[in-house]
Amino acid sequence: MGSPAGLPGTGQDAGKTVVYRDTWGVPHIYAPSTEAGLYAMGWAQAQDRPEDLLKNMLRGMGQLASVDGLPALSGDRIALMWDLYAGSRARAGDIRPDVLRHLRAFVLGINGFYEAHPEDVPAWWRGRRVDVFMVVAFSRLFLQSYSFDDGLRDVARGGVDPGIAALSRMSNQFVVSPHRTAVGAPILLSDLHLPWDGPFRWWECRIHAGALSGSGFTLAGMPYIGLGHNEHVAWAMTTGGPDTAGAYTLHLGRPLGTGTTADGGRCGSGPTP
Repeated sequence: MGSPAGLPGTGQDAGKTVVYRDTWGVPHIYAPSTEAGLYAMGWAQAQDRPEDLLKNMLRGMGQLASVDGLPALSGDRIALMWDLYAGSRARAGDIRPDVLRHLRAFVLGINGFYEAHPEDVPAWWRGRRVDVFMVVAFSRLFLQSYSFDDGLRDVARGGVDPGIAALSRMSNQFVVSPHRTAVGAPILLSDLHLPWDGPFRWWECRIHAGALSGSGFTLAGMPYIGLGHNEHVAWAMTTGGPDTAGAYTLHLGRPLGTGTTADGGRCGSGPTP
């Protein structure tokens, strides 16, 4: 749907926050500031994925099993083991002021949609509100889950059953050089091997909001664009397989000496006070 005055974001739209949906339902957000644009992004995400978004908030808090039962327990253990929600609150002062403003605007948009559309709020969420630290906790769960799983595999290789299953994920990405393309421009290809449902189901949008401009994908409950492009650069992500974690044995009550890491290395260990 286009602006009645011409191009979206111009004419009668100028200075306003507007959301247009294209033929496929993808939201195109136009706003005079980054905060206003992220408010609209939060609203549009909640509108498109009202239940998925709130389940992702529970995932970051380690409370999804309260809704989805035993299948969600393994993920809850991870979130609670690493104290993602309470830890995010405790380190609120480490969040850059501009990012905190963005997060608050995004969360206001999410809560604004649910307040305007209570019929879309699941019964198990009613009486609660999304807060900034739920968003941070879920973001940490997604971004750090590769390291969590790496550590779990190290522990298992050391002969200890962690009792938590690592996720199985793969993806690939590559860039085609300009001189190898028919249009004479570089092309970035990103192939994320992720399911159509669950926590890592992508949400697409385009946004033009002050300094924030781009087109691409993120997850329900996360602001900004996780992979996509703007007028200057394109970016993507993939699992890649790097070693991002380490595990080691800690011998409680023994004299200071040398321990063995789960992957066969050596490390110092000693008594715990």
